[in-house]
Amino acid sequence: MWLQKTVRAIVLLLSFLGLLSGLVLGTETRLLFFWPTVALLGAAASLMVIGGRWPLRTAPSATCLLSVFVMAAYLVGRAVLSPVEIYAREDLFLILGCLVCYLFSATILSDARTRGVILAILILVTLGNLAVGFVHFSGKWNFHIVPSYMRTFGEGQRIGGFFNNSNHLAAFLSMGALFFLGTALMGRINAAGRILLLFLFVSNVIGIALTISRGGLAAIAIGVAITALVVSILVLKAYPHALWRMLLGAAVLIGFGTMVVIGVFSEQLMKRTSALGSESTLSDPRQFIWKAALAQPVESPLTGTGSRMFYEGCIQYRTADTPSHMKDAQFVHNDWLQLFTDYGWIGLGLGLMVLALHFKQGIHFLKWHLSERFSRNALLTSRNLGYVLGSMTALVAVLSHALVDFHLHVPAVALTASLFLGILANPGISEPASAPLVIPGFKPLLKVALLASGIFMIYGSVTFGRSDYFNELATLQSVEEDHGDSRIAALDRALAFDSRNHRLWYARGLTRLENIGGLSVATASPLLAEAVSNFETAQSLNPHNMFIALALADAYDITGRQQQALNAINHGIRLAPQSMGPRLSLAIHHHRHQRWEEAEKAYFWAMDAVAHTHMDAFELYLEMLKDWQP
Repeated sequence: MWLQKTVRAIVLLLSFLGLLSGLVLGTETRLLFFWPTVALLGAAASLMVIGGRWPLRTAPSATCLLSVFVMAAYLVGRAVLSPVEIYAREDLFLILGCLVCYLFSATILSDARTRGVILAILILVTLGNLAVGFVHFSGKWNFHIVPSYMRTFGEGQRIGGFFNNSNHLAAFLSMGALFFLGTALMGRINAAGRILLLFLFVSNVIGIALTISRGGLAAIAIGVAITALVVSILVLKAYPHALWRMLLGAAVLIGFGTMVVIGVFSEQLMKRTSALGSESTLSDPRQFIWKAALAQPVESPLTGTGSRMFYEGCIQYRTADTPSHMKDAQFVHNDWLQLFTDYGWIGLGLGLMVLALHFKQGIHFLKWHLSERFSRNALLTSRNLGYVLGSMTALVAVLSHALVDFHLHVPAVALTASLFLGILANPGISEPASAPLVIPGFKPLLKVALLASGIFMIYGSVTFGRSDYFNELATLQSVEEDHGDSRIAALDRALAFDSRNHRLWYARGLTRLENIGGLSVATASPLLAEAVSNFETAQSLNPHNMFIALALADAYDITGRQQQALNAINHGIRLAPQSMGPRLSLAIHHHRHQRWEEAEKAYFWAMDAVAHTHMDAFELYLEMLKDWQP
């Protein structure tokens, strides 16, 4: 008995530490700082299954659990079969982390005490985000909580908290604000706790305003409106005579809050909203990103192109009317659309099914609370009611915001949404009117899946996580001091743990190629051969990347393999038909081999490109004219 209690305590500790680390460090789309969370959640999941039975006060909805299991199984299967392994891996570990968080929230973290700890963690992380946001607002816009790192989105003078991107902070704050609001209004807590949660709600709204995120502001407005509607319906059903007084008070508070936000932050909001009609920005760049996503051909509309293939699709399917100064967007900036392009109609359909079943369960709880719980004790408020209301409105906000952003690819936001989804799966319905649905064999299957997920998460953090660590060390190494030998050594250590990462092979080849200048032929030849081999390996792992194709073409050209270089350039042109890069590579190729007329045509063609026009094709063309010998 004592051993089982100890295991349970360790599982709870690991899950809370994993959640805390994920909300603090999992604040960007890459996995580098998310690996500690993966390890902690994986260990917690494995121990939970090994530890045996875990008594639950209320049972989660079997239908909800089954829907999530089916969707997770499909997403994992599609990720495994995706064209580029390293891209799929980023989705895979995010999916597994969310699955573990969801199952924990619906099962072992479903009682009042553990959900109180979740609330405390959300409060702590919210305060941390706001504190770092104030550091940004003081003028240190690039400040990052990890020493020696800086935010790459700091130049916009928008606070980011723990997040690299301000829009992602807005998504997190909107979820937290609505969860706090729902708990404060309908939760059974003391006056001090209610005041604290309302204060945090107001603070989060101010934080969202300082992110100047249009999507975040719209999301919080939608969430508050739905909260007001649901609370009004509940009060109308329970206390019909008090409805109008409540509505009047709510209207006064909402009106006052709106005036404060608009009055204090009108200048920042005007800057953002005026950008919509600005000719210099050609409206919102999202319209061009969405065009590229919709142009991305889907060989099988049912299953999509594969995990995160928009990394390459944003270049290959960039439309001709996209402004030349616009950078390539690695994400679709619409998580609904990206779910469709990556995972097809099946993925989108399963996602909608999961949401429908969970919201149905949440609404069922609201009805049960009024008809059963309230009729017995005449108390409208309860902890579970506050959690369920807050979870529903928070999910509505983050899902509506997802129409214009990609924050569900950020672990901190995705894990939080998974927690709220788990609360809806097990809202705390006791004494159900009918016997709960029992699916034969589902419980053992779920335990096996959870154990397998936990073990694989531990394995991934030990291997791929260490590879990411050494890769990060490689990027910090200077290539001038020792001809890149230190960087090569770090990359080799990274490759020892992850030999199927095309980014590592590409970086290794570039390091060799960039440091052959000034070397003798005898010294440079083996380095060139090494670079060619590295680029060929990278291309075999990811044949969809334009930059690998062009680097390989350059290496082939230097080593005298003209036809192979031309083939690689043509492959690059197919991968990026609107880009200047492949066209310029073609011009340089002809220039090197003194095919002057072909080079001239290629230079003119490069100057007509509408993407990646930062390269100076005209200057290179003038150099060719100096070299031209008819």
